[in-house]
Parts: sequence; C-alpha cells; structure tokens
Amino acid sequence: KNLFALRHWKTVLPSRPRPNLLNQLSRASFPLSPCHIVLSVRNMGLASSTLGTLAALTNFGLLGINAGFTRAVELESYNPSAFSVFGQILILVWGVAFYVAGKTNAAPAMWGVFAAEKFCYTAAWVHWLMADETAVHHATDMATKAIDAGDFLAAAPPLLCLTFGAVDAIYLFLFTLKALESPVDAAAEAKRRN
Repeated sequence: KNLFALRHWKTVLPSRPRPNLLNQLSRASFPLSPCHIVLSVRNMGLASSTLGTLAALTNFGLLGINAGFTRAVELESYNPSAFSVFGQILILVWGVAFYVAGKTNAAPAMWGVFAAEKFCYTAAWVHWLMADETAVHHATDMATKAIDAGDFLAAAPPLLCLTFGAVDAIYLFLFTLKALESPVDAAAEAKRRN
C-alpha cells in the first residue's frame, strides 16, 4: 500500500497552485537557455515608463557621485574615456532621453538605440578593466582608503568607475527586451496607460 502511494504521490498529496514561472521551471527537464530567461522576463511586463524612469534616475545619480560637478575632474581622472566632464554632461542628457522615452511610450526601435548606447558603455568598461590595470588598481586603492577613512563621498567616483559597466549591462539587457517588443505590445501598453 505504501509503495503504491509513493508511485502515485501526485494523487496523494494536495496540489497547490504555483506561479506560472515556477510551474515552467518545475517542468523543465533541461537547463534553461537564455531564450527561456528572456521570454520569462519579457512576460513580467516591465512598463516603458518604469524602465525609463529607473534608467534616468540611475544616470542622474551621477550628480551625487560627482557632487554636482564639483568633483567632475576627479571622476575624469579615473577613467577619462568614459567620464570626461563632457561625457558626464552627456550621461545626464541620456538620462533625460530615457525618461522622455518612457513617458511617451517610445517605439521599440528607440529602445534599441538605448541598448546600443549601453552596449558601448559596457564595452568601454570591459576594455578599461582589461587594458588599464594601473588605473583599475589605483581606483580600487582610492576606494578602499576612502571607505576605511569613512569618506563615502570620496569613495563614490572610483567605485563608479569600477562598477558602472555591470549596471549598464543590466540596462542593456532590459533595453534589448523593450526593443524586441512587438509594436502591438507597445500599443497595448500605451492604451493601458491612457
């Protein structure tokens, strides 16, 4: 009798409803491919306005890191190719573009442009990490010294240089998902918002 119950445990145990993603994961008999992950994230339905606002806030966080441009030259000294003073201004301009695109429910092609921008920053970060070992060690040392001294404002510029590409890679992924949305999905989202 017990052996029978073990063989047919699904009929013995009460079933509980599971969220759709967990249900899909429990039925998977193979490792999840990137395609499965992309489809699962796409089905979460990240609204354009939310994504645009988050990306804009991330870019405008630069004003806290460079202390309203009073430490812009210091930030530039760690990674001049990505964070020249002019480059820092353009980061804010991109932030405005992300916000406007989110609020106006921009076409998927615009999110593709944003994904290309994030790809460039991610690639620049990887290049900086691999090609400029001295600058990476200098940034790490300066961040460690500032944190040890309790000066978190001084730690912010080198920490940004050490981590910005990872954050941009996340936005690259999310912008790419938005770019892959069909125009019908984008129109339906605009209808829901209005």
